[in-house]
Amino acid sequence: MPMRKIWNNQYEQLRKIGEGASGRVMLARDLHLNRLVAIKEMEQIREIRREMELLKALKHPGLPDIYDYFEEDRHGFLVMEYVEGVTLKEYLEQHGKPELTQAIVWMKELLDILVYLHEQHPAVVYRDLKPANLIIQEEGHLKLIDLGGAFFRCHNQSEERVSIGTPGYSAPEQWNGIQADVSCDIFSFGAVAHELLTGVNPLKPPYERRPVRRYDRRIPVSYEQMIQKCTREHPKERYASMREVLKALEDCETIKRRWKWKGLHLCRCLLTAIPVTMGALLVILPLLNGIPRSSFPDPFLRKPILCLLVGMLLYLILFRLGKRKGSLLRQEKEVWLTAKKGIGLWSLGIGLLLGGLAFSLQQQTGVRSSFASGKETFWVDMKDENDRLLLVKEGTVLPVGDKVRLEIPMERMPRQQMSLQIIAIDEKGEVFGSRIIRIKAED
Repeated sequence: MPMRKIWNNQYEQLRKIGEGASGRVMLARDLHLNRLVAIKEMEQIREIRREMELLKALKHPGLPDIYDYFEEDRHGFLVMEYVEGVTLKEYLEQHGKPELTQAIVWMKELLDILVYLHEQHPAVVYRDLKPANLIIQEEGHLKLIDLGGAFFRCHNQSEERVSIGTPGYSAPEQWNGIQADVSCDIFSFGAVAHELLTGVNPLKPPYERRPVRRYDRRIPVSYEQMIQKCTREHPKERYASMREVLKALEDCETIKRRWKWKGLHLCRCLLTAIPVTMGALLVILPLLNGIPRSSFPDPFLRKPILCLLVGMLLYLILFRLGKRKGSLLRQEKEVWLTAKKGIGLWSLGIGLLLGGLAFSLQQQTGVRSSFASGKETFWVDMKDENDRLLLVKEGTVLPVGDKVRLEIPMERMPRQQMSLQIIAIDEKGEVFGSRIIRIKAED
């Protein structure tokens, strides 16, 4: 087995993990600390020293840490944190675009890094933002790597007019010899965000950036507008700062949540209104067709009251239980007479309906209790059309001819004066009643 190369008597070379025009990046093992590191090797010592000085001044969880720097064989070596994971470019090629929620999380993480860079004094302009320079770590967070093309945006750096960037992601002015500024990174962020939401690589046919909603109508309009403003051709038409872009993204989330809340609120209103509407129809439609007096209030009001109770229960669950405790303290004391949130009128209406139903049932208890108990407390003789007395056992079905005659022996009346009403119940349990007749036994 061949011996592996050891750099600076400390770092054991393992394998190459990246290579570019300016140098290569190797995976190595720190023999002193027994950890994996990434070592960037460059022939241009001045350039790698500059990158080292830049990274030493930056501390952010979205940027790799710098561990060491050394020079060997006229090459510069920058020892950095090894960021394990896959690049965003590899992820998009293997899996396509992520879900909208995940794309938004990564966009916010990227913006947080770029805001940090741009708010340094002086500002740090990255210049070559693209999916290949973003690592998705195992825990799902983004890290921005390869800051070799970045520079401090200050007035005495006229040598930074060299064109650095990637077609499809870099701003148009970067190819015209104009010194890059924060507006270039804003354009590049818009290009990366577009690819995150659509999965379309600008370096592949049709080589153009169409509005994101042409690819997926489920994407809210606000995200499309934000990306279009980021990728305007003229820098002055873009956002003024990366902080403004972050604010625009947060506003997009607010609008999305607002529409989601409105949809949920509409669903809750519909769920509450359906049983209440059914209850109203169950009252109104039979009244239009006419109902027997014996069916009012029970069983006529049984189903409407049930629907009303279901609607009230849904209202309490969907609207009241989700309120904060503090809102309960601000309610008026006289809740029964207030229309605030409708709770007072709802409670009053249900109380009246239940009270009326209970009163009507109480009035009819004397008529029905004897049938329910199986006892005969009121003597009635049944005769056929030939005036013959019929003896019928309870529960039997009696076939009759044209008519049945009921006779009440006055001497067996439990009271001298009573009100009589014939109650008939069909097989479905529907109750029919005759008019009430008041009788009085003569002395």
